[in-house]
Amino acid sequence: MYKPSNLDSTYDEWLKQAHLLEPPFDYFSFADLVLRDNRITNVLYKGILTKHTETASKYLVEGIKALKLFESRSKKNSAFYIAYEAYWSKREEDDVVNKIRKRQLEGATDMNNDIVSNMERIIKKSCTTDSSASSSSSRSAVAATSSSEDEKEDVLKTIKQVDKNYGDLNVLHLDNSDVIEIMYEHWSHERINHIKLLTEPPIIVITEACKDLLSLINCSTGTATNINTQIRRFIGANHSLDALEYADYYFAESILQHFLNMMTSPRNPILFSMKERTAAPITTIYLLHILFLSCNDLVSFNWIERTTEITGAVKWDGICFSIKNRRFTPVLIEFSGGIDFNSTTAKEQGDEEKMIKSMIKMLEYEKYIRKSKSPVPQYYCRFFDNQVFFEALYLIDNEQIIIKRSFCEITCPTTPRELKTFAEKIPDLLKWKEAITNSVVNSQK
Repeated sequence: MYKPSNLDSTYDEWLKQAHLLEPPFDYFSFADLVLRDNRITNVLYKGILTKHTETASKYLVEGIKALKLFESRSKKNSAFYIAYEAYWSKREEDDVVNKIRKRQLEGATDMNNDIVSNMERIIKKSCTTDSSASSSSSRSAVAATSSSEDEKEDVLKTIKQVDKNYGDLNVLHLDNSDVIEIMYEHWSHERINHIKLLTEPPIIVITEACKDLLSLINCSTGTATNINTQIRRFIGANHSLDALEYADYYFAESILQHFLNMMTSPRNPILFSMKERTAAPITTIYLLHILFLSCNDLVSFNWIERTTEITGAVKWDGICFSIKNRRFTPVLIEFSGGIDFNSTTAKEQGDEEKMIKSMIKMLEYEKYIRKSKSPVPQYYCRFFDNQVFFEALYLIDNEQIIIKRSFCEITCPTTPRELKTFAEKIPDLLKWKEAITNSVVNSQK
């Protein structure tokens, strides 16, 4: 069965009929439709075909064969390599011819304009030179600005075809490899690396006690009960550690034991269907309260149907606000359904788009009203089908776009193996916390 690709509707129409092509899902047919350069075409083709093979119930074998054939483009002397090189060589030649024709037409137009201008100068005889120079300068400035804007719009349009999670919003997700590839195609490495540097997660120092605990989880074997016993022994040897100095250790110990206790209970609740407000207290809400316990003199949380001054009547599942300035809300939290309950992809994407629209208002308020220094951050947390996403948006000077960074994505663990994966991501989670507390401290200066 055909499922939409989440790309442009034109590509969806191609995908519906692509199994009828010879060969099925023919790359060159898609390239003729896209009319982009080879790198962007490759990203789009691979993305749409990968999505098809992951979700379709029909023509799966044909899709896999097409992907395999596409990957053979790097094997010299293979039939597809030869056809691929010939196709793009011909496309480049055609592009050159079209550019030459365009330049010839522009040249003829310019020549005609020059003739007309000369005639006007002869007729008017005076003051025309200055006026003409001024007009030419204005046209050049407008053309330069227009060219820059066209380039930006072209990049954003292409990225939206690859990453359609944000609707019409100009959001660049720097942790999406396809988005980065397109950016490198159009923008300088220096510009992109500068944006990355401005939005990188902060460097943190993990305490030795926390490192030892995470190592214990990583090396542990056996059932959840055995792991829980090992942790309790470890806690016994470290029970006198200072709660603030070793905040990372106490967070890791508390959250790992929380999920282990559910695993070893007679009926682990997160293994069953659950509404979002039932799931939240034992997943997202518990996690965030434990995470920020050591800095609850800086921030606090309000939960369920909450509003902020900046976002007006929009209601949030949770907000994190500054103790000293309740108007400053560094984190928004949204629950996109429960566990196997009202947890559709459409709801997830709709909720994030709603969050981003509101967060753009918050970013603009911080930048233009409070005069916050660039980059201006706004953090957010989303729960979707037993997964929790810890993310951020940034508004950067001279960039009329919003940058998104994903700090980490965790699955609430239900098995020892998932618990190990969860433990591996705790340092990234602590970086997200550090970035937020830094933002709050900076807002108070």
